Amino acid sequence: MNAQCTLTDRLLPAIVLMLVFIAMPLHAADAGIEVESLMKIDPSAPILDTAAGGDGKLIFVLTPGEVIVYTGADGKEIDRIPVGQAVTRLTALKDGRLILFGNAPPTLDILKVDRIYEIDTAGRAFKGGEDARIILAVFDDYQCPYCSRLESRLDQLVQDYGDQVKLVIKHFPIPSHRFAYRAAMAALAAGNQEKFWEFHAALFENFNALDDKKIQEIAESLSLDRERFEKDRNAPESRAIIIQDMQEGQRIGVRGTPTIFLNGKKVDNRDISRLPEMIDTLLEKQASGSKAPAQHAEKEAP
Repeated sequence: MNAQCTLTDRLLPAIVLMLVFIAMPLHAADAGIEVESLMKIDPSAPILDTAAGGDGKLIFVLTPGEVIVYTGADGKEIDRIPVGQAVTRLTALKDGRLILFGNAPPTLDILKVDRIYEIDTAGRAFKGGEDARIILAVFDDYQCPYCSRLESRLDQLVQDYGDQVKLVIKHFPIPSHRFAYRAAMAALAAGNQEKFWEFHAALFENFNALDDKKIQEIAESLSLDRERFEKDRNAPESRAIIIQDMQEGQRIGVRGTPTIFLNGKKVDNRDISRLPEMIDTLLEKQASGSKAPAQHAEKEAP
């Protein structure tokens, strides 16, 4: 079972249209191809091999001694992975693994490559250390049951790690959840009265009963200035924050809630229970002076 609330699939009209075209007979006179140049990549060294990630978001170009990583969208270079002069070929797999082959001597190395994103946390509500070097950015929806279940685990992490961790909320209301957007606006309005986290917790406690009346009840229970609250829950500044969060989430691959990024790296839902282990690993690396690269590559056993 996928422990996420996901975006509605709206591809059916496109699929129907595609099937119509497939069913149409083709004539020899109509055969041919059309070529359009999408991008051009000019590495500063000879190209030995190339590969694209399974989702097409990354392009790997092997040059003598290193793999240059580019974005699949616009061909911008985002990082370089040292691999040694013996590597002559590479293959990218769908699960983020990169296989490197060498001939002199014969070698086969497998790397796990994860994209690291710069996530905008400026002006967002947070718990923990303001200047912490471990940042958990969580894309949430207030009507998502999985987000509600995750809350206690996130709170425990902040308690356990204190100022070493910064927990940041990013708003990602799912369109099919009628009151999720209104709840996010209300939470931001409560934040203007220093009650964001109280409102945030109350919303998740009532995720399966949210409506305008429940949102008003929560505001009353927290003794908010009602006139200011009503004004702020429609504020264009709050609307802009939510829109920015949703646009950023879509750009970096958020397809449902909750989605967690640990120092910019997307955490698989199956690995949420391993967050303490992941945080400990990052803290150890930081203590030893290791600097996390923009593109993370770990070597695996073949």
